[in-house]
Order: sequence, then C-alpha cells, then structure tokens
Amino acid sequence: MLYFILSFAFVFFIASFFAYRGAKDFFKKYKHSRMSVGGEFLFLADTYRGSKLKPNISFEQQLEQTAMRLFTNDQGERVAKPGMKAEQKPYVLLGDSFAMGSGADYDVSFGGQLATRYGIPIANLGVGTYSLLQVVRHFEVMVPLYKPKVAVFVYNHGMVNRCFKTNAFMKGLGRRPVFVRRRKDQKIILHENRLPLPPWVIERIHRLRGILIGNPNFDFSYVANYVQLALLMKGIKKVRSLLHKLCDPRFRYIDDHEHYDNSLREYVLRTCLNQLADVAEKSGCTVLVYHMFEYT
Repeated sequence: MLYFILSFAFVFFIASFFAYRGAKDFFKKYKHSRMSVGGEFLFLADTYRGSKLKPNISFEQQLEQTAMRLFTNDQGERVAKPGMKAEQKPYVLLGDSFAMGSGADYDVSFGGQLATRYGIPIANLGVGTYSLLQVVRHFEVMVPLYKPKVAVFVYNHGMVNRCFKTNAFMKGLGRRPVFVRRRKDQKIILHENRLPLPPWVIERIHRLRGILIGNPNFDFSYVANYVQLALLMKGIKKVRSLLHKLCDPRFRYIDDHEHYDNSLREYVLRTCLNQLADVAEKSGCTVLVYHMFEYT
C-alpha cells in the first residue's frame, strides 16, 4: 500500500510539474499575443433586443496587429468621436460586429468609409454578437428616431445560427430572443428568453474577465482566478438552463447540429425578413442587403 501511495504521489508530482511548466509557457505567450482593453463596459441588457451598445461610452482595444477606439452617442450608435448626439440621417447601417466595425477604428469601418470617404451621412447601428432577429428588432426600435430613407444591411449566415443560441455576449450570461421547439408538437416558436442575470452582475463578470485576459500585465497568478471564473460561468449556465426547464418545460432549445437543417433556417429567415420588410414598409425605408458570401 505504501509503495502504491508513493508511486502515485511521484507520478502526480511529475505530471503537475510539467502541466505547470506548459501552462506557464502558454500564458507567457498569451500575455504578449492577446489584447489589452480599457474604457467602459460595452453592452447593456435590453428586454426586447436582448442587448445593445451602452450610450456615451469610450472604449479602447489594443490587439496584436490592430487597435480600436469605439465611441457611442446618447443612443448607443457608434460614432467618430465622443460627446456626439443622435440625429436624423438618410442612411443607416445594420448588422453585427462586421457592420459595427469590431477591431477597427471608426474611419476604416464600413460606416466610417461611407461617411468619411464618400461623404454619405450614415448612422452605424451595427451591434456585435447580434442575431438576425436582433438586427431586425434593433432597426424597428431605432427607425423612428433616425427616419432613414435607405438601410444598408451587412448580412452573414452566422446571424441565423445565433437565432437559436441564448448567449448574447458571453456564454450563458446574456439574454437573446431565440427560436425553440415546442415539446408537444415540435413546432418552432419564438422564446423571449427573459431569465437573465441582472445587468450589474453581467457587467461585473465582464470586468473581471477583462482584467484576467485583457490586461497587458497578465501574470500566471491570474490563472487560478480565471479557472474559478470559468467554473462559475459554467455553473451559472447550468442553473439558468435548469430554471428555464422548471419555469417553462413546454419547449426545448435547438442544438448546434439541428440548426443547420435547411427547412429550419428557411423558417427563421422568412420570419425575420418578413418582419424587416414590414418595418421598412411602414417607415418608408428601402433596405439594401449586402451578403458577405465569401465570408459565410
């Protein structure tokens, strides 16, 4: 028995030592290759849209090759400089992070190019992580304020995938309206997904995550805290899933394999685009769809 215990302890020590060395080397490289983040928290929870960009923020992100400075006005629209107010514009840009210009300064983003290079007065209403349904709802909410004549929609297939996934901007923590299956007849229905964490909890976790993996002075001592955070996030996701089942057992979420079914995607596309067409028709706005085909 003693021999077995000593052998096990020796093997455990050797394995731990090499695991430590490997992890230390990995995070040493990770420290220099990842991003640094500064400024305010980007997102707010929203009952109808799921999430939205926080108004009047100044955000900086330094990547390995590029940098981004992001500012929003009083309505959460990405703008060229801080302190700007929302105003009516004849053109708006719709979409997710591609339209928003994630990872790039305003002047080289889609909206910035149209505004600065071609002199087109355009409001950038792109929001990172948005699904197709969220883009449509965001347009519906913002169109009375901006009263555009033309909306340019930067579309990719990933937006349809997100129509089945609840995580809006961090796994299991955000809320997003999603399409689910009703258990009794397997019919596709829309679920508003209104069992989120309070916004202040989401913001605190995002800030902690930013400290752990976005800090340019990242140190190996943060690993334990990061593991704890990962386990906490996983636990929260499990609890939220259980709460969904207890509060409304009438439906089930559509898994990653199922949402590639063509008939399912066709239903979601038709539903969302019909809603987009209705909003455009009522507001007198023409929607131009730019399909990022090569990317998707």
